Amino acid sequence: FLGACSTASQSVVSLSTVVPNVALPGENIRVFSRNSLLTLSAVASVMICPGDSSVYNLQYSWSIFQNNMQLVDVVSISKDPTKFILPPYTLTSNTYYKVKLIVSIKETLKSSFATSIVYVQPGKLVALVSGGQWRNVKPLVITTLDASNSYDEDKQVMKGGNAGLSFTWSCAQVSPFFNETCQNTLQLTASGELATFSAVAGAFDTISQVTLSISDSSRSRSAQS
Repeated sequence: FLGACSTASQSVVSLSTVVPNVALPGENIRVFSRNSLLTLSAVASVMICPGDSSVYNLQYSWSIFQNNMQLVDVVSISKDPTKFILPPYTLTSNTYYKVKLIVSIKETLKSSFATSIVYVQPGKLVALVSGGQWRNVKPLVITTLDASNSYDEDKQVMKGGNAGLSFTWSCAQVSPFFNETCQNTLQLTASGELATFSAVAGAFDTISQVTLSISDSSRSRSAQS
């Protein structure tokens, strides 16, 4: 109306200067086990107007580094470009890696990147003896203990000695009194994954405990059963 006025303004975003916003949500150092799936997810967008953004027309490029050297043969199996996925047993345990994501705008090729550190923690050793925890034995009758199914979580498929495990067998009498050896109750013979024992004559109504200890080739990890 007469004597009134108005103004209007409009903000314009120049796509030639816009770069994507990229993030890899999560901890600064991601801890995974070698026998588990490794998955990283990205969040990326580009501003098209003030207060408005888009996740379309972006291209993703993932890479992984060890000691600043790119591992070109290690490639994500994900069909979703926003995710980086590696199968179990792809990476080496007790090792740090850097995963890098570069996101680019398809029309302008302007890009941004984000990185994340991944630590592959050592797996556990699992000591297994077939046949259960309790055995009732008769004097002079030989019993065999088999630990060939013991395994290292860091080794795929392989078990026992084939997985590089070392075996140590020990025995202690626990009842009716304690003795750190089984010299009065059992005769134990061990060879790698297998151990045989028999009760000595006169060892009636006694309880002895046979213990299996396993370790890896570096002697840095161990387990008992």
